[in-house]
Amino acid sequence: MFNEIHRKLSLYYTAIMAMFFIVLVFCVHESMIWSITNEQEHEVLLYAQEEAVEHAIFFQHNEFFMDEDEDNNNRRLFFYAYDNSGQLFNALNPAEEIKAQILDKINHWQDGTGKITTLKFDDEYKIMMSALPIMVNGEKVGMIYVGRDVTTYYKGMRKATTIIIVVSIIALIIAAIAGHVMAKKAMVPIKLAYDKQRQFTADASHELRTPLSVIMSSVEVIEQEQTLSKSPFIEQIIMDMKDEIRKMSRLVTDLLTLARSEGQGYKLNKTEFYLGEVIEETIRKLRSLAGEKSIEVRFNNEFDIKVFADLERIKQLILILLDNAIKYTLDGGKITIKASLNRYENNVFIQVIDTGIGISESDQNHIFDRFYRVDKARSRAIGGSGLGLSIAKWIVTMHKGEIKLMSKLGEGTTFTVVLPKR
Repeated sequence: MFNEIHRKLSLYYTAIMAMFFIVLVFCVHESMIWSITNEQEHEVLLYAQEEAVEHAIFFQHNEFFMDEDEDNNNRRLFFYAYDNSGQLFNALNPAEEIKAQILDKINHWQDGTGKITTLKFDDEYKIMMSALPIMVNGEKVGMIYVGRDVTTYYKGMRKATTIIIVVSIIALIIAAIAGHVMAKKAMVPIKLAYDKQRQFTADASHELRTPLSVIMSSVEVIEQEQTLSKSPFIEQIIMDMKDEIRKMSRLVTDLLTLARSEGQGYKLNKTEFYLGEVIEETIRKLRSLAGEKSIEVRFNNEFDIKVFADLERIKQLILILLDNAIKYTLDGGKITIKASLNRYENNVFIQVIDTGIGISESDQNHIFDRFYRVDKARSRAIGGSGLGLSIAKWIVTMHKGEIKLMSKLGEGTTFTVVLPKR
């Protein structure tokens, strides 16, 4: 149990740290994109304005010149200046690999002026471009198209993001290990307190068994006295005492069983036996109890099913489920027990179906909790302690099985136990 809690605490801590690092990486990545984009857009617009002013001066003084630079492959800034007739009169070329795509974009420019357009070529190059008119004395005399190759910046950003992710993963692993160690240390005082409580329960339950046995023996001796047995009043008192002693003995036994179940050293004593024989034996034991309420108990057995399990624990499991069904089934009701085998999955199914009072959906979530009783007043009246189903679940879990519940108020309850055949 504590190992499971320790594992869950470690997983929760790791999950929280993982979410933190994911959010951190996302925020850093988005911040870098926003910062680089804004900075580069600002530089492109500023560059466009500078070139528009310079080319207006060139145009005014008739100093047209071509500044073709065939070896400008490494330049990140470029521009193309056109007059009103569409003739190129000045240019600073970009890298040769993207020159054709840039010119094609300019020839089909539809993005207006003063705006930033981002282009991607071959999933490798990322270019920011803008266009401004060349104005002389308030008249448009041409267009200037400028751009900046920002590929290097975004590649650097991706590398930085990759480094951050790797560092975050390493930090997460370290945090997970630290969380595992801290969770283990945090569990130590809890485990010690729990072990003391479990030991106290086991010791108290064990010590109570002897005096209860002595009391029961004493009551039986008194019952045999002929002089006392003639009194109906004393007979009733003796019957009530024996009934309460039985309830107390069963409660002590259940507490001792649960205390032992929590010990890590508990092992099942598995043997091969026929399941049908165990169920029939349990029905015989409880036949008189069912008869007091005129409850019909049926057993539907497909065929003799041989299982490999702890015989005493399976007996206890069947007894708990059948006894529980009898307690909560009204007079004249029916209880059906079914045993079947799933050959494909090699599982054994045990069903206990009653026509009792049923269990509400809210109570179904807690039905296997210790000391939980659906109707506390009714449970006390019929001798229920709220431990039986907890023990049943423990027995099933120890056998690596599963116990399920289906119930409707006023219609009845079905407990289904699935156990591995071996």
